[in-house]
Amino acid sequence: MGDTAATRETVVNGVVLALRYSALRGLADRREIRDILYIDGADCIRDGAVDLQVVWDLLAELPEFDPDAAAAPMFVVKSWEPHFGVDVRLPAHLQGATERDIAIAATSSAVPRHEVARALEPPEARARRRSTLLQFEADAPAPVLPDRAPTWRERREVLWAAVAVFLAAAGFVAFTLLRASGGGWQGIDAGAIDVGIPLAGAQRLGTQVSATLADTAWLQADEATRREQMEAALRAVDAVGADSFVLRDAS
Repeated sequence: MGDTAATRETVVNGVVLALRYSALRGLADRREIRDILYIDGADCIRDGAVDLQVVWDLLAELPEFDPDAAAAPMFVVKSWEPHFGVDVRLPAHLQGATERDIAIAATSSAVPRHEVARALEPPEARARRRSTLLQFEADAPAPVLPDRAPTWRERREVLWAAVAVFLAAAGFVAFTLLRASGGGWQGIDAGAIDVGIPLAGAQRLGTQVSATLADTAWLQADEATRREQMEAALRAVDAVGADSFVLRDAS
């Protein structure tokens, strides 16, 4: 059958696991349960088979033991016979059980499959898996570290290279912004935005038009007139490709 999981350790693992997912989970939670089963259950493997009578007798000595509740976890361990690779003999108290009783207990068990596989893993397979993991870690390439610290000259060269990259990026951004703005403020004909506001002149930067007020008396005009003329000025600058209009007092 290849590797066999039928060792005292895996028998104890299986029994404790089956108990943990049964009505006798309190037994599995006892801190000393593994020691009791492992030390006093040295004869749990007899004549090439797992003998659950040994386990039963040890559990029966504990105050939490209930023979009726113990039947299900014993049947579950019996159903794991293929994992152990050897026969699993039920205790005398359960000798009258049928295959149907065992199958019902196994299918009703809530023990997760991955926990069964881990608990009953053959020692040889576990050793090979651990050896493989250790070998994998040993074969992993070590990080390559510099054999010496960089000199001041080398660090300075790296620093200047970083500064050069920064200045080049900053220059490119500035050039892009200047190009988008049309090369700085440019004077434009104030007549293009003649909407009744007395203007001394106007200039443009990108999409913004700034005009200088020629007569501050305009500021004393009624609010409705000033608002109407400012809206007209916005429409006028929009017609020449600008999207904002700023009016400044020459004083």
